[in-house]
Amino acid sequence: MIDALRNIWAFAGTERKNLNRSVLLGVLYAVFHALQIAAIYVVLKGLVENTDGLEVAEQVLIILAVSIAGRAVVEYVSQLQRVHAGYFMAANKRIAIGDRLKHVPMGYLNDTSLGRITGIATTVLGDVEATASMVLVLTLTGFLNTLILIPMLLIFEWHIGMIFMAGIAVYLFITTVMEQKSRRLSPERQRAQADLVAAVLEQLQGMPVIKAFHLTGRSDGRMYAALAESERANLAMERLFTPYVIAQEVTLRLFSILIIAASLYAYLNGTMILPDTLMCIVFSFIAYTQLESAGSALALLRVVCASIDEANEIDAVPQLDEDGQDISPANHDIVFDHVTFSYGTNHVLRDISVRIPQRSLTAIVGPSGSGKTTMCHLIARFWDVDAGTISIGGRDIREYTLASLMSMISIVFQRVYLFRDTIENNIRFGRPTASHAEVIEAARGKLPAMTSSCSCRTVTIRLSAKAVQPSRVEKNSVFRLPVPSLKMCRSSSSTKRRQMSILKTRIACSRQWKR
Repeated sequence: MIDALRNIWAFAGTERKNLNRSVLLGVLYAVFHALQIAAIYVVLKGLVENTDGLEVAEQVLIILAVSIAGRAVVEYVSQLQRVHAGYFMAANKRIAIGDRLKHVPMGYLNDTSLGRITGIATTVLGDVEATASMVLVLTLTGFLNTLILIPMLLIFEWHIGMIFMAGIAVYLFITTVMEQKSRRLSPERQRAQADLVAAVLEQLQGMPVIKAFHLTGRSDGRMYAALAESERANLAMERLFTPYVIAQEVTLRLFSILIIAASLYAYLNGTMILPDTLMCIVFSFIAYTQLESAGSALALLRVVCASIDEANEIDAVPQLDEDGQDISPANHDIVFDHVTFSYGTNHVLRDISVRIPQRSLTAIVGPSGSGKTTMCHLIARFWDVDAGTISIGGRDIREYTLASLMSMISIVFQRVYLFRDTIENNIRFGRPTASHAEVIEAARGKLPAMTSSCSCRTVTIRLSAKAVQPSRVEKNSVFRLPVPSLKMCRSSSSTKRRQMSILKTRIACSRQWKR
């Protein structure tokens, strides 16, 4: 259990300070909550001693007012800290996963289910953000408040304190056994959830094919199998927890009854006065409240830890530039030296050797599937070669850091994806630290013929769904003009000719690998 709590603590990262505040506020909440017991004691003492009712009422009113106001304020702030920690620890992990996936070999994405990665970023981390901070705070707060009660009870009535401690010991024993049993089932449940997400995504992505070939009902096997496995894993978890939860409840109720019985026995023997006896009886009903809160959170502890372990598995993914160096080569000649490459068992390139001098225009010509795009991707190290080497400036591209390699390469993909964001943010995607002025300069520099129309106001326009996913007619109009543009409009043929002339001039005279 302690290792599991440490796991959550380590996962929290920069959000630990918020968890610290939430735990401390939870202890303070228990203090305000305990004022209710003090109010009850004042009432009982007043009844036994026949104290003036108005005076007792005033004291109780003040105590309860402080208790209610204190709990309201403390609980509000504690919840804010806890929820902030939960959401942001998951958000930071999602960002870390995204940053790491930018530097993984493409072979990893081929060998690993994208649905599983999506499942980790959505369902698995969704469980973490909803329960991790709650489990940690409630567990620590519950145990701290329970531990604070022990010395107070031992001082007040030591034999009641001993019964209280015995109940805690039995409860913790049952909880420990339950937590150990859940270690086997929790990872299975998380894998089932991730597989379910992967199966549903695959089904949705294949829906056009299913409808086109009338495969409805004949291609649902994997999805139904994933649903059945998820159902089995979740029911297995519930069946595991149910008897232990019942045992926990029965244990606490039995020891509450023992506290009542011991109090009455002490009163009948004359070793406890009536106000103290009544106070112990009232206390028996709320003695284990904090422990119950901790226990309910502990039931989810192993599930949360399994989710965190699964999310952390991506940290072990190999990186492209783990041993890379920031290199500035003397030239930018690209050399393929006996390069062989295959996608799995499908061989695409066999013993390819070619030299591409810098400041030159090279066309790779061949039939569909011959490896033209693959050669370009290998230069940018989207994949690593199976045999041979690719070098830039006489240095193997595997010796470069990814940042230094990509600083020399610009790629216009066959299928361009636009984010549903502003034009400025789409341009800045390649270098997030670029200033607004640099974005404007880059936008104007890419298409000089559009200089007058590219303004500060233009790049702040937010792309609509139609702009991100253009129609077939709009795609055709873009394909007729083979140069990237920031603004789709009806251009005259003379404008297009000027743009093509500018493009040819740049390719012939000044296009080079960028430093």
